[in-house]
Amino acid sequence: LKEAPVSMVKEAAESLAGDQALVRMMHTLEGVTAVNTIVTHAGVKERKKIVKSLKGLVVKVAQDEYGKLVLLNLMDVVDDTVLIRKAIVSELQADLFEVASKKSARSAVLHLLAPRSPRYLPPALLALLAPVPVSEAEAAQAPATSAKAP
Repeated sequence: LKEAPVSMVKEAAESLAGDQALVRMMHTLEGVTAVNTIVTHAGVKERKKIVKSLKGLVVKVAQDEYGKLVLLNLMDVVDDTVLIRKAIVSELQADLFEVASKKSARSAVLHLLAPRSPRYLPPALLALLAPVPVSEAEAAQAPATSAKAP
């Protein structure tokens, strides 16, 4: 998916959104990379389906070595804070003692307090988080840099 055109990634996001296949994929390094790429390029509806597909699994995913990176990425890219609060934060809050007592899961809560902080996530894991996408409006406003020929 890293080499695929954005349109193909968006197609993959449309077809896989809300599917349990994404949940099964996020337990490996390669799977997390693919899921984070899909989440980053997905539309609002697809992201909502992806978040809803994690219902009841948030604590388990947060405890997973690589799965937690998908949660962190979702917290970064999903604009609907109410959805994130209801679907992810409420599940983490319900089992807060269990989440806080496990080192791997603790980073999901700490990410809410200090997003992408190298203090709480090692640089190797931070590198796996997909970059925060630039909206089309911001991309259009950004000045184009071009090299002038001498």
